[in-house]
Amino acid sequence: MTDKEEGGRKYWLMKAEGESRIVKGIDVAFTFEMLEKITKDGKMESWSGVRNYEARNMIRDQMSVGDYAFLYCSNCKFPHIKGVMEICSNPHPDDSCWDPSDPYYDPKSTKENPRWYSIGVQSRYPLKRSITLRELKMHLNGKLSQMSLLNRARLSISKVRQEEWDFIHQLAELPEPSEIQEAREKENLKEMKKRERNIKDDEKDNGKQKKSKSPYNSAVEDDDTSLNKIKQSRIKKCDIETKI
Repeated sequence: MTDKEEGGRKYWLMKAEGESRIVKGIDVAFTFEMLEKITKDGKMESWSGVRNYEARNMIRDQMSVGDYAFLYCSNCKFPHIKGVMEICSNPHPDDSCWDPSDPYYDPKSTKENPRWYSIGVQSRYPLKRSITLRELKMHLNGKLSQMSLLNRARLSISKVRQEEWDFIHQLAELPEPSEIQEAREKENLKEMKKRERNIKDDEKDNGKQKKSKSPYNSAVEDDDTSLNKIKQSRIKKCDIETKI
């Protein structure tokens, strides 16, 4: 499957936010499709923003050029593994923590004494299909019983054992389990109903605004004869004041 000897390459799982989230005016979402677009011409993307010491130590002390990593999308309805990327640079200080406008700014990290590190990555290939967290958990009592993602879920970077790596690739060759498909359909239906409710609420709000547009009396309709009397009386009053 890979061009590096099994004894030399290490495998990882690295999390990114799969859905839009704005921090300091910047969208921090990052998907495998975005990585593919950025690195399609051989460019490198810096994996920055890691602010956990254990994850930082993995970047700084354990990752090597040529290692492979699953890109895992979190912070979405169905967290999932989408594709594989390759570590393509040595670790280096994460300069995002020095920029006050950056979502991951850390004033305690300095250029003289950097606290956080990043590493360069490139996309390699998408899986045949996405593997959701729900599907991974289905194998918690089997082949994935020791997988760090399932036992230490809060870590943004975790190690993946060779047998786990191979098993997940095998899953991607198989059809998605029916229970996962059903859960996805239910979630899609829920989202559709939510959008429909929002549209109806917007229509109601717009209707209320139209009914209240009269500056004279919100309880009086524009075609009401009493409204014309009010308008005429105000016009007459203005004429009298002008003449005086």
